[in-house]
Amino acid sequence: MSRKFSHSVFGVIWIILFVVGCGAPVATPVPPTASPTPTQVTANMTVTFDGNECTYDSPQSVPAGKITVDWVVKNKDHDKFGLVIVTLNEDKTFEDLDQWPSPDPPPWLTIVNGWETPPDSRKQVTAQITNGPFYFVCFYSPPDTKYGTLGPVAVEAAEPTLEALPTITPHAAPTAAAHPRPVVIDTDMAADDWMAILYLLQRTDISIQAITVAGTGIGHCDPGVQHALGLVALAAYAPVPVSCGRETPLIGNHAFPDSWRVAADTFMSTGLTLPEGQNPISGKTAVELLASAIQSSPEKVTVLEIGPLTNIAELLQSTPSAAKNIKMIYVMSGAVHVPGNVGTSAPIDNLVAEWNIYVDPRAANIVFESDVPITLVPLDVTNQVKITDDFYRHLQAGHLTPEATWIFNLFTRERGYFQANDYFWDQLAAAVLTDESLVTFKDDTLCVVEEEGPQSGQTQVVTGCPNIRVAVSVNAARFEQVFLDTLNNP
Repeated sequence: MSRKFSHSVFGVIWIILFVVGCGAPVATPVPPTASPTPTQVTANMTVTFDGNECTYDSPQSVPAGKITVDWVVKNKDHDKFGLVIVTLNEDKTFEDLDQWPSPDPPPWLTIVNGWETPPDSRKQVTAQITNGPFYFVCFYSPPDTKYGTLGPVAVEAAEPTLEALPTITPHAAPTAAAHPRPVVIDTDMAADDWMAILYLLQRTDISIQAITVAGTGIGHCDPGVQHALGLVALAAYAPVPVSCGRETPLIGNHAFPDSWRVAADTFMSTGLTLPEGQNPISGKTAVELLASAIQSSPEKVTVLEIGPLTNIAELLQSTPSAAKNIKMIYVMSGAVHVPGNVGTSAPIDNLVAEWNIYVDPRAANIVFESDVPITLVPLDVTNQVKITDDFYRHLQAGHLTPEATWIFNLFTRERGYFQANDYFWDQLAAAVLTDESLVTFKDDTLCVVEEEGPQSGQTQVVTGCPNIRVAVSVNAARFEQVFLDTLNNP
């Protein structure tokens, strides 16, 4: 998994700040007076920070879709500034937001997006607005203080005017192999992981032997395990053993933002449900389960790694003989020749690392330095597969199985999130595992920076480092077709 849940980018700290400041509404929602406007209309909006005051410059209502905000910061009264867009649920009002007494995220508040900027700066920021009204909340630090809440801004309900797409007619399902390829999945159980897992559960040429949850990843252990078991049950798959690993990296204390983890743990608050799955193991750790599944297999096992590499690294350290029975590890991690995504999605001074490696850089080096063949699916290639409106429309036109319908419902309920965070990360890695012709490769000699600092977790090309096969380009249209075809095959 890569950068995930950036709509909660400031985490609990920004939520806590809501209670220490004050503000007053500056606009009254204006009912829609015009005909619906197609999505992606840009609203010219300006929010200005000037000293201890923030102000908002028109409009009082916007059409649903993508908005662009010109964010201006003046003066140097403070070291850092934050701007967050929120919506309120359950008929809550500005007064509820302003008087909210608890530091814990309430179920009636949704963070749409948030940003930080240094003083004396100006930049444009964007957000995908699907419902309203919404509010701007202004912060400065130090001290961490909320000093203004602007809004509400009304949102005109609008659906895009798009050409109708034909219902998908799935291609033939992969021929069931006499001996399906054994695969184990190591995952951090975020939204893209759910889809990658359902994709592999639909492949008749793949046999899932085990799923392990990275305790250092997005999802916490208990909900992560339960969600994995639920996905297996949703696919009507034979019970698959699931376990979770350690919750701290091998070195350091890097971690995904708390609010991202809460969002992954509680996705069913969107109204989605999963059946209760059965776990045919008891008492095994993730490392023990990986060792058992890999070493007991009569043929070499393929590993899909779609989270921090902590579990796989511990396996290779504790049971080095397991490496001999691993055919290939497909790893969704790293940013080799492109910028990282850590510092762009959280207030961290790091523009070079990708999240899965940043969380546990030592684990990444252990895996890279092993003798196991590795195929890296980094941001270099996942940046080329965006989640588009056409993809959603094709999914809407044809969701013919429980798996495809569940993913369609997820997209529908969280469409704003997926449009704002619009790349296929773990889904592409899973597809490459099943069809390498989707991408092209080149070899690079790669090491990971383990030291703390603004380069921590960077995937560097260095002479003498382990040779890794890296995916560098992708046929995006064919990937989407393969992904949809597989999900829609009974």
